[in-house]
Amino acid sequence: MLCEKCNTQTEDEKTLCAACEEQSSAAQTTTSETSQADAPASEPTRKKKSPILLFILIGIGIVLLGLLTVFFFVRSDAVNYTSKLIDNLGEVTLESQENIEKAQNAYNKLGFFEKLQVFNAGELDNAKIALDECKVEEAEEAITAIGTVTLNSEAAIKKADETYSALVKSLQKQVENAADLETAKKTFFDLQVKKVDEKIAAIGKVTLDSKNAIDLAADAYDKASAEVQAAVQNANLLTEAKDTFKTLRAENATSLIDKIGKVTLQKKSAVEKAEEAYKALSADEKALVKNADKLTQARKTLDELQKKKDEEALAKALSSLQKDYDQYKGITFYNCSTQPEYINYRSYILPYMGVRDSGAPWLVVRYLYTGDNWIFFDKITFLVDGVRYTKTFSYSEVKRDNAHGDVWEYCDEHSTDADVAMLWDIIGSTNTTLRFSGSSGTYEMTIGYEDKVAMKQLLTAYELMKK
Repeated sequence: MLCEKCNTQTEDEKTLCAACEEQSSAAQTTTSETSQADAPASEPTRKKKSPILLFILIGIGIVLLGLLTVFFFVRSDAVNYTSKLIDNLGEVTLESQENIEKAQNAYNKLGFFEKLQVFNAGELDNAKIALDECKVEEAEEAITAIGTVTLNSEAAIKKADETYSALVKSLQKQVENAADLETAKKTFFDLQVKKVDEKIAAIGKVTLDSKNAIDLAADAYDKASAEVQAAVQNANLLTEAKDTFKTLRAENATSLIDKIGKVTLQKKSAVEKAEEAYKALSADEKALVKNADKLTQARKTLDELQKKKDEEALAKALSSLQKDYDQYKGITFYNCSTQPEYINYRSYILPYMGVRDSGAPWLVVRYLYTGDNWIFFDKITFLVDGVRYTKTFSYSEVKRDNAHGDVWEYCDEHSTDADVAMLWDIIGSTNTTLRFSGSSGTYEMTIGYEDKVAMKQLLTAYELMKK
């Protein structure tokens, strides 16, 4: 292409050649510089800022500052209370659960912005994590504490199982020795089954002496869980042993009843032995005894014979006693055959008996001293074949009187079981002496053979009449 100014060939289809293009650029530069130099000088212009925008920005800053102040420094009582609960958690242990739950409940009750003001909420989360770790550790320690499993491990296994089961599943997965717990439970179960099996096997051949072995086996089986009972291999042997034992006991009672034969007073021991065997039977066992009516009849016959014998013995005993009937009171008094007629005849210790027309008898013992001098006794000491008995009396209990130079002091005391026992000891003794002791002296005496015989007659009558 040709240059527009000099008609010279141009490059790349340009309208000007290189020389003409250079001259044109230089001319333009000179013209621009000349125009700027000739232009009059003027001050630069500046864009003015709006005062309203500035006030808005300042206002926004003040509001933000106020909000931040309120957020950080103005907190509700609920927020302060929650923050304090969290601060007071301290070192977390298993005992911290209640406090942690209390703090969490307080936190949950807060509103959204109040929760943002609880700046130590992270410590609450950390405390919950620490508590979970304590629970896991507790379960692991409880499992470890089981140790070697024996039949005495039930409490330890139960504690470990309860501790482990109380954990949520996510925490259970963290218990490293959880498998040991399952192993311990399986081992303990097997030991329980083995124990029951062995107790049943120990019964052996059933005899009348097998009660203890059967009871031990039955007790072990009954106390076992349903799972253990189901695993016992020889449970049928226990059932068979019980049935066999029932049969043997019923057969034994039947045999003892048959052995009574004709009832006499000499058969009392045989009747009582058969009754003891029959009464010891269970209802099921008694149903197997087909001759129980013979035992009932034997007891009836024996009681009749014993009653007749007692009546004869009572009549004989009463015939030897002194008898005095008070028709106004309806009371019969029986005194020992050696009872003196006069109160100042001699000193003695003798019982007497009173019986109302309708009613049981009662026994009274008279303790009597008579002599030339007062002793004002308040105690009597007995030596019964060397065994010491002591009776004490108050001053008002003892009656005192005198006549013709004689004095007498006596006390009529209703007897106790201990008094009756002492009298029987005196009756059976070889030698019994006693001493009356009082503020004015003492008096000693020996209980003679005749008084012992008389005491025996009266006590025999007393005990027969009490039946």
